[in-house]
Amino acid sequence: MIKVNISIAKKRLLQLAHMAQAGELVLICEQNIRVAQLLGYPRQTKKKRPLGPPRSGFTLTQAFFDPLPTELQAEFEGFTSCLSC
Repeated sequence: MIKVNISIAKKRLLQLAHMAQAGELVLICEQNIRVAQLLGYPRQTKKKRPLGPPRSGFTLTQAFFDPLPTELQAEFEGFTSCLSC
């Protein structure tokens, strides 16, 4: 357990946060009276996404491969039909 004064906690917050994440109990005091307790969360690990198509039965329909409407395709190519643009 670590007790620190609030003025020191302001200066060393990152260091105290790392200590709390490592499992240390950090008490923040004001004039030696406890006012806060800093608790850390365990470090989260990211799951790697498997390569390839999803295995949930997701399929693409033929409409996915159909050409876009000309108005929408023109907007993607940088040409807009807006006269005020």
